[in-house]
Amino acid sequence: MDGASAIRIRTSGFSYKEWLGGFYPPQVYVRLRNERYDDQSLRSWAERLIGFAADGAEVYVYFKHQTAAPGFALRMRELVAEAAHAG
Repeated sequence: MDGASAIRIRTSGFSYKEWLGGFYPPQVYVRLRNERYDDQSLRSWAERLIGFAADGAEVYVYFKHQTAAPGFALRMRELVAEAAHAG
């Protein structure tokens, strides 16, 4: 990723991640825009986020839908903590 100013990768639906190169530490911005996420989907994202953080990136995650977003964010935090302690 060195030297890249921005790379967008479409992952599914309207979700994408954006790696902002040239910053220290590198930053990963994940904007999850689906209306629903089950635990399996959130767990998959949690594993990716841990991988980005393990590579030294600051990771920022946003959920789009205001009414459901707080619940998704809290669950994501739990899953990241569980995966980080397990690994």
